[in-house]
Amino acid sequence: LSIAGAPRGDETSRGRLGTGRSLGSAGALDTAEMGRREHRANGSGGPGPLLEIPMAPTLRPTKEEFEDPLRYIRALKTSGYNRYGIVKIVPPEGWLPPFAIDQKTFKFNTRVQSINELQRRHIIAAKSQAFMKKLDAFHMSRGQKPPKMPVLYGQKINVFKLYSAVVKRGGYEVVTEEKRWKEVGRLVCAKHKQITNLSFLVRVAYERSLLDFEKYVEKCCEYLKLDTSHLDALTDACDAEDGATSDSGTAVKVELMESPTKRPRAGSQGGEETELAALDGLIGLTENGASEGAPTPVKREPKDEEEEKPKSSDLLVPKPDDDVDMGMDFIDHMLPKDARVSEEPVNLDEVYCELCGGGAHEDQIILCDKCDKGFHTFCLAPPLESIPAGEWCCPDCIFSATDGLAFTEGSDFTVEEFRKMDSQFQQEWFESKGKTPTPSWWEVEDEFWNIVENSDEPCEVFYGADLDSGRLGSGFPHSRHGHTGQYADSPWNLNNLPKLGGKYCSMLRHVTDNINGVIVPWLYMGMTFSSFCWHVEDHMFYSINYNHVGKPKVWYGVPSHSALKFEEVFRRYMPKQFELQPDLLFQLVTMLSPRILKASSVPVYRVVQEAGSFVITFPRAYHGGFNSGFNCAEAVNFAPADWFDFDQDSVDRYREYRRNPVLSHEALLCKVCETDDSPVTARSVQAHLKELILKEAAARQESHLHAKTCRRVACTSHNPGKGFGDDDAECAICKQYMHLSACTCRCTPNYLVCLEDAERMCSCDASQRTLVYRRTLAELEDMYANLLSRVEGCDVARKMSEDFGKYGSETPRRARQAEAWCREAVALLKEGCAPKRAVEDQIDSASKFLWGGHAMDEVRDHVTELEAALEWGREVASCLSAKRRKLQLDFVRGLIGADPKPLDVDLSRLEKWVRDTEGLNETASKVLESTEAKAFTFDEAQDLLKAANRSLIVMPLLEDLTTAVASAEAWCAEAQDFLLLGKTKGAKPPFSALASLSKRGQSKLPGWSIRERVLVQDAIEAVESLEREAEEVVLAKPTLKELDAVLSAGSSIPVSVPQLEEVRRRRQVAREWLREIEDGSARGVKDLRKLLHRGERIPVDLETHVVAMKFRIAVQEWTEKMEGALRARFTNIKTMEEVIEEGVGGVDGVDEDNELVVRARTRIRELTEWSARVGRLDTEKSPLDELRAAIAESSRVGGNAAHLQKAVARRSWEAKVDGLLENNANWEDWDGYEVALAEGRRSGMDPVRMQALEFRQKCMITKALGLGRKYFFFPTRSWGPKKRRGVRSRKRNRSFLHTTLRVNRQSPAPSFYISPKVRESFADESVRRELVPLVQFDLKWTCWRSPTL
Repeated sequence: LSIAGAPRGDETSRGRLGTGRSLGSAGALDTAEMGRREHRANGSGGPGPLLEIPMAPTLRPTKEEFEDPLRYIRALKTSGYNRYGIVKIVPPEGWLPPFAIDQKTFKFNTRVQSINELQRRHIIAAKSQAFMKKLDAFHMSRGQKPPKMPVLYGQKINVFKLYSAVVKRGGYEVVTEEKRWKEVGRLVCAKHKQITNLSFLVRVAYERSLLDFEKYVEKCCEYLKLDTSHLDALTDACDAEDGATSDSGTAVKVELMESPTKRPRAGSQGGEETELAALDGLIGLTENGASEGAPTPVKREPKDEEEEKPKSSDLLVPKPDDDVDMGMDFIDHMLPKDARVSEEPVNLDEVYCELCGGGAHEDQIILCDKCDKGFHTFCLAPPLESIPAGEWCCPDCIFSATDGLAFTEGSDFTVEEFRKMDSQFQQEWFESKGKTPTPSWWEVEDEFWNIVENSDEPCEVFYGADLDSGRLGSGFPHSRHGHTGQYADSPWNLNNLPKLGGKYCSMLRHVTDNINGVIVPWLYMGMTFSSFCWHVEDHMFYSINYNHVGKPKVWYGVPSHSALKFEEVFRRYMPKQFELQPDLLFQLVTMLSPRILKASSVPVYRVVQEAGSFVITFPRAYHGGFNSGFNCAEAVNFAPADWFDFDQDSVDRYREYRRNPVLSHEALLCKVCETDDSPVTARSVQAHLKELILKEAAARQESHLHAKTCRRVACTSHNPGKGFGDDDAECAICKQYMHLSACTCRCTPNYLVCLEDAERMCSCDASQRTLVYRRTLAELEDMYANLLSRVEGCDVARKMSEDFGKYGSETPRRARQAEAWCREAVALLKEGCAPKRAVEDQIDSASKFLWGGHAMDEVRDHVTELEAALEWGREVASCLSAKRRKLQLDFVRGLIGADPKPLDVDLSRLEKWVRDTEGLNETASKVLESTEAKAFTFDEAQDLLKAANRSLIVMPLLEDLTTAVASAEAWCAEAQDFLLLGKTKGAKPPFSALASLSKRGQSKLPGWSIRERVLVQDAIEAVESLEREAEEVVLAKPTLKELDAVLSAGSSIPVSVPQLEEVRRRRQVAREWLREIEDGSARGVKDLRKLLHRGERIPVDLETHVVAMKFRIAVQEWTEKMEGALRARFTNIKTMEEVIEEGVGGVDGVDEDNELVVRARTRIRELTEWSARVGRLDTEKSPLDELRAAIAESSRVGGNAAHLQKAVARRSWEAKVDGLLENNANWEDWDGYEVALAEGRRSGMDPVRMQALEFRQKCMITKALGLGRKYFFFPTRSWGPKKRRGVRSRKRNRSFLHTTLRVNRQSPAPSFYISPKVRESFADESVRRELVPLVQFDLKWTCWRSPTL
């Protein structure tokens, strides 16, 4: 690929395939002219940006070049565009993917950025730490614990910022009087929009944390009122650093004084201390508390311990009445001794490193002066060369002290809300500055850097950064979210780019995990001034950013060749902050003006990224920038093969700062070399694989000094995961992945370190440590050879010889040691009968060679032979051990037949076992021979099998003998089961099964003497005799005793006899008939007669039982007739007397004393008396109680009282209706109307009263409808077909509206429920109630004037 058209004059770069000159001539680019051309292309004819930074190239590839992004980007690097560190790519005309995010529903979280703090964060951080020390000292001097940091809606409030904001506005009393707490809350709390009672919460937080401190400072230090805002102090602090003069015109040089208990620290001088001291002087945090105009403090040099002790006069605490100008350092002296210095002793025997967990190398463990936790100097990030002088704080304490200065969590927005918020902010900000409310990008740039460098005015903006597109959705169409088409499959789609294949492929396609921000793109929602601070990508990847919509993003880039110089300038500008946070550049929270970089000769280039364009950053190119307004961008990493040129540097950088890498460099490199078949990839990574092999070889050779044993493992991790690189352990010291090898120790088996840190892992001897490795160097050499075979035109053998020499990755010294070891091994194997210990020692001594290259192949071969000798010894020992049984005869013969014996082992016991087994085998051959089997009994054959099973060696005929004995045992068991069937109650097999069993016993078993054969033959003869006896019994009509005798004889027979089935059936039928008679289940006459007929037909002699059954039927028949007469509802006296006469005179056993007869005569007497009383009652005039009593008694005596019941019901209903009509109409009586009307219609009551009730209901409903029409929902016109123009419709189709009227007991007027259709057309949305339904019914009408009820 050649890209011509290097920009000339005012043109931007535009590539053309196959024509023109190579992009390598781009060195003559006039970047200043490019910046002017870019300004004219992107803006109006205005004056342009004030920041004189050259523009990076803008490239416009053709459609052909645009087809393969990685090929095009590789050509850019080949042509020298990486010298800028950053470039912009404008897609060909017509390539414009749709914005796939729903701007109304897409919701994202944000971060709050204080733009005015981006460059001076280190000053504010140091100032905040000093303030917190003084605040803690104040509380401890009063015997109080320092209060916890206030939290509002999950966000910690920076007390220093809160204190400064309140004091700047006049203090607590002024802020309260002027009601400015909400203003303070908006400044210190990013989520102030979500808090309704913000003023109250901020005031309470201030009262609890800072009010006492403010009052005390106000009383003791009046000069602090002059200026206490850190925001106002920043300008003066920067002026102090630049050597500005004070108001008196005298040059001010202020240095931060050391505490009397501190020692001076190296490298603590510089402009940063000047800034901090100036800030402390402005808000009263200097050591001597000097105010403006006071003498400049002088830094004290420590002399000796006596001179460093404070004088007694320094410990004096001023009284409230003393009007003395003094600083806040007196607060330190107010502390009691136990508050200033912890007297609690530290147990040095239990000190261990908080990072790696190890307690070794105590001389290199440093204790934090704040939390007393221990840390190895070599575990810190970066490692300390020596124990530092003076006070030292650990990373955790530093982070907790500066935690409030990092970006905080902001509010959640939709895209539309964010756009409107940005538009309002930009307009208000620029109008307040007297500028146009719609600035160009260079005007925003000028204002941005003015805020960052010079402004004391707080400026907080929101930035939706690092939004996971895999969860929230991507700005590009993607199949993951159901999109298809050209742009979803485009290689320039950032969802596809990280894993592109082909000749120019991305190395990240070999990573199986979807790493957010690296493989899965991140979205960025920017607003005016929101910034992305200086940083390089993880692992120094390439990065690509696409601006979907919105205003431009302004980028600044530093090329990779100036990265070290960039870091040097950064450290020189912020030495104190780098001392506290050496990994500051990893935090992405600090900006540095391009002016400072340019003044330090660091090349910086600018890119203005409009919507629809890409920005690409090259590996190790520092970049940062800001947004000129609302925009939505998307970014992701990718890694062409040439990226490996930087990956090792990134790993070394992670190791230096003890940071966890994103992925395993070694694992990725090995996987690429094994699986990627691209020749471009092979050519790019071969040098890196060679470097990895040589580095690993040197590390393993060096590790022999620290680990005497070696062991191969499947993976280095003790708890391997399923993701890419998750089976690689992490070094406990440097936090890097260990793919190829690691070192462990017996003292802490789960504690692994890399080979570079093996010396510092613990204090154990090297004999306690083990080198674990995943691949041998020989396997790595083979991998390198296979990789070279994919490189076009490469002579693999020659290249391997050039790269690794005669011994490959091994050294000549190790090769000579391996040769000496091989000679010793050959001698052991050749002589034979070697001691086992000597063989094991020889194998152990070979472990240091096994991980080596192909030069150690001979060692591996001899180790295999030695392991075979040990295996022979283990087999012999296993044979002699009681734990192992059933040895194969041929196998044991092979062991004792080895010549010479590999090991010195006694084989006499094995030889005896072989002889015994051969004797048993000879006897078994006779037992199995058909001609000699009759001489043996079955028991003798079983004894022989038991003896063979007890033998430690399996005889050859054991399987045949086992089969024969098992067959005989199985037949005998089956025969025994057959013979036992006569004693069981289950189903028996047919006689044919017994005959078959006898036949198989004679033909298929050996000719041994077997007892079960005789028993089976006896059973066959007994069955034949029983069949004849059963046939004789069936021909006659036997008694039950005769049937039982035959069946008893058949129960001892092991098989079923068909002739016994009929005998058994007759006995069963007879017994069932007798059982039914005895249990009395048949009680009715009909059932008893059926039972009698069945008994007469049974072919068994049952005459006695039949006669008794006939007598029982006669008695039962009369009893049922009498009980029926007594159960009748209305008793007939004549019928009952006839039944009595029938029983007393015609049925044996029934007389006048019979219970049923007595009951019948009593019933006749009571019924006669009741009929006489009822005849005397009048249904219209008699009291209702007498009528009801007669009705109740009729059910007992069997009288007919139907006319009385009807009269009582009619008179009760009329009384209830009269009571309802006497009262006024009331909705509480509505249920009574409904019940009375329903009862009247059902029973045909008085029609006059019915009409009165219905009229009362209609009046109530009409009144309710009137109220509803007036106040609620009823339509004011009829529903029907529309009128035709000019013609009046005479006949309308009736259309009905349905609604429901619900009456509420608890309301004086009815409430209305509106149907959905009526509600949609007529109802007022404000009329909605929660109703309690009591009565509901549907109304149907054609117009509201005439409802049909």
